[in-house]
Amino acid sequence: RIAPIFQCYYHAFSDESCSKNSKIINIFKGWDVVGDHFMIWDYQCNFVEYFWYYPTNHYLKENLQTYAEMGVVNIMNQSSYTQDKIWFDQLRSYVSSKLYWNLDWDMEYLINEFIELYYDSAAPAVKEVYRLFDDYYASLRMDGKLTVSILSDTSPFLGGEIHEVNWLNRIISTIDNAMANVKEEALTTGISAEELRERLELIKLTPMRMILRNYTSYYGEETKKSYAIEFFDLCDKYGIVFL
Repeated sequence: RIAPIFQCYYHAFSDESCSKNSKIINIFKGWDVVGDHFMIWDYQCNFVEYFWYYPTNHYLKENLQTYAEMGVVNIMNQSSYTQDKIWFDQLRSYVSSKLYWNLDWDMEYLINEFIELYYDSAAPAVKEVYRLFDDYYASLRMDGKLTVSILSDTSPFLGGEIHEVNWLNRIISTIDNAMANVKEEALTTGISAEELRERLELIKLTPMRMILRNYTSYYGEETKKSYAIEFFDLCDKYGIVFL
């Protein structure tokens, strides 16, 4: 069993542009020479901030293809197992579970399928939110400004300097508008309007947590407590106990 715990989880392991991952791909290749069957235990969350957006979907398929070429027979993608209701974990679990059985699936198709099935009439808004997150981190990746590990606990990954507050507030506004526009008669998947609003509201925990962690650098101290109360009230509403 190989557990690449200290790698950069912002890039595929086979991505030669990531110097931090060059060692692990050589370890994979070395073991592949002397063995045929492997177990992989990799990591799909930041253990410092569960609700901080974890930008890994862009390479999930590529890593699984690397594992398949090695003869991996068992995979555990460890995520935030002590706390559910994290919206991007739900999406990633759906996509991963499809890819485990068929690596020919198109990633964008699977992502859109999950969003359409889970968010019903609000799917266009959630697709916009997903794209706002994914495109933003893709631009950081192209600029070479960021690496991500499961224990990243400081800037820049958790810092306010590369996370624009206007971008985070735009995400919150997109969700608020979607919640306001939910209509019972427009739903087609059997979900109730109330349940759909709850699923949408849970998405807000991510941008709100990202704002709260760096609130002082965005807005100063004066209004921080009231924002914190709003955030933790939302946590209490949905039984969130681990951040």
